[in-house]
Amino acid sequence: MKLKKMLIAIAAGLMLGPLAAVAATDDQTADISFRIRNMILINIESGDVETPVLADVSFSDLAAGEVEWITTGVMSVDATESWRLQVSSTSVGDYFGGTGNATKSLGDLGISIDSGVSYFNLDAGDATLPVEIIPYGTGLGVPGVGIMLDAVRYKLALNPAQDVAGTYTANLTFTATTD
Repeated sequence: MKLKKMLIAIAAGLMLGPLAAVAATDDQTADISFRIRNMILINIESGDVETPVLADVSFSDLAAGEVEWITTGVMSVDATESWRLQVSSTSVGDYFGGTGNATKSLGDLGISIDSGVSYFNLDAGDATLPVEIIPYGTGLGVPGVGIMLDAVRYKLALNPAQDVAGTYTANLTFTATTD
């Protein structure tokens, strides 16, 4: 009897053995989420965006009615949304500060970041109002990484009948803003 039970147990084990080798499966799902923030970074990649001292204005510049300076400053913009670039003056008045009787409208100053193709002048009535150099989402103002602009150029309108000798200064702020 013992032998018979043992043979039945062995037979059952042999029959159930292949069934035990079949793996069971179970699935679980997981939801993940993350956020890419609305970010922007304006950076001067090389050089600086300051003009040479205005003492560099010559008689031929006065006769031509303008002078242009190409800076060594190349800016880049990184943004995760459409963006724009503006420039304004931090000057309380609408004039360059000058020595002696020297005054000059900040509206005479134009700024370019496209190799001098387009110049954008500061507002002659209120130079603290931002002037848009690159509009939102057009051309360069789209999301991207490391969008390099051309070297910053400045053009100054000159009037030999009005512009007097002196040192003129102004402070500019370049502002990159996302939508």
